[in-house]
Amino acid sequence: MSPSFLSEEARPRYTYDRLVAVKKVLAEAEAHQCDAVVVAGDVFDNNFLKPEVYQRALDILEDAELPVFLLPGNHDPLDAASIYRTDGIQQLKNVTVLADSTPIQLERLGEGAARIVGAPMRSRHVNVDLVGQALDTLMPPLDSTITVLVGHGAAIAFGTPEPEHIDIARAEEAYRRRVVDYIALGDTHSAMQLDQDGAIWYSGSPEVTDYREPDGGGESNSGKALIVDITVEDPFRPADVAVEEITIGQWAFQALSAEVNNRQDAERFIETLKALPNKAQTSVKYSLSGVVDVDTYAWLESMAEQMAPKFAALYRRTRTWSLYTRPSDEELSGEAFGDGIAGTVAHRLAELIDAGDTRASDALNLLYKLSQEMKVTER
Repeated sequence: MSPSFLSEEARPRYTYDRLVAVKKVLAEAEAHQCDAVVVAGDVFDNNFLKPEVYQRALDILEDAELPVFLLPGNHDPLDAASIYRTDGIQQLKNVTVLADSTPIQLERLGEGAARIVGAPMRSRHVNVDLVGQALDTLMPPLDSTITVLVGHGAAIAFGTPEPEHIDIARAEEAYRRRVVDYIALGDTHSAMQLDQDGAIWYSGSPEVTDYREPDGGGESNSGKALIVDITVEDPFRPADVAVEEITIGQWAFQALSAEVNNRQDAERFIETLKALPNKAQTSVKYSLSGVVDVDTYAWLESMAEQMAPKFAALYRRTRTWSLYTRPSDEELSGEAFGDGIAGTVAHRLAELIDAGDTRASDALNLLYKLSQEMKVTER
C-alpha cells in the first residue's frame, strides 16, 4: 500500500521499505530461533498488485528458510481472482496458504508436535465469525500437540457487535480448554493483546500505515512483529504463552498539535519538529491553535516551508486548524503595512478579526505577506 498523504518523492521509498520489512520479519524469526512465521491476513493490499511489487514480494518469500503460513484477509481474500491462486505463490517451497481450517502439521518439529489452523476470508465481506467457525472444527488434543489458530477481522470488543466480529470471550474459553494454544489475529494495524491470558493478539502491521494521534490514539503501536513462545507442560492444562513485541518498521507518521499564542510558543513548536528523528521517513500533519501577531504567523509559515523538504511529508491538518492572527498595536502603527492603502486595509481587517471574522485573519496574513514581498522588491 502507499498512503496518499506522502509526498510524490517519498511514496516509492515507502513501498520499497515495506518489502524491507518482510525481509526483516524473516531475519528476526531466524535470529530468535522461531519454528514458523504466520501472517494473519492482508499480506497484500489487494489481489491486483503491480507486477514489480508482487514479483519482488515473491522473491523475498522464496528465500524464506522457515515455514511461512499466509492467511487470506479482507484485502486479499481467497476469491476467484485471488492472488493466492497464482502459480508464483503456489510454487514457493516454504510458503503455505491457509486455504481452509484443516490443521496443517508443522513438519520441522516432527509428527504431532504442532499444528497450524487457518480461518481464511473468501470475500472482502463476511457475516459470520470465521474464527468461531474454525474453533468449532477442533477438539482438545490428548497430548502436548501445540495448536495455533490464525484469523482475521474485527474483535467483538470494538464498537457495536456484528455477526462477523470475532468473539474474544469464546476464543478465551477455547484457549482455557486447550482447543487452541494461541490465536494470531490480523486486521487492526497496531499490535495489542486482546485477552487476560496473553494468548490472543493482533500482531499489527510490520510497517506503520497511519498516524499516531497526540493523545496516543490512532495507529499507536504499529511497525511491530510478535515473537510467540508456546510451552505445553501438561496436556490437560492451558499452555504457557510468552509474547515479545519487536520493532520492525522504520517509518513514523505523527499527528502533532500545539497551542501557540506568542513567538516563544511558535519557537517551541518549531524546535519540536527539528527534534524529530529520521525525518526522511517521517510524515507529520500538525494542528495549531491560538492567536499570534502577523509577524509570528508569517515566521511559522516560513519555517515550516523551509523544513518540509526534510520530511516524507509535512503539512497542516486543516480540519482542526485554529491558529489565527491579530496584529499587534506596533504592527498596525509601524512599518509592517505602512501608511498607505495597505495600512488602512490592515486596520479594517483588525476590526473584523476582533468581531470574530476568521476569514479576515486569513486575509490579513496574505496582506502582510504581500506587503513584505513589495518591500523586498522596492529595495
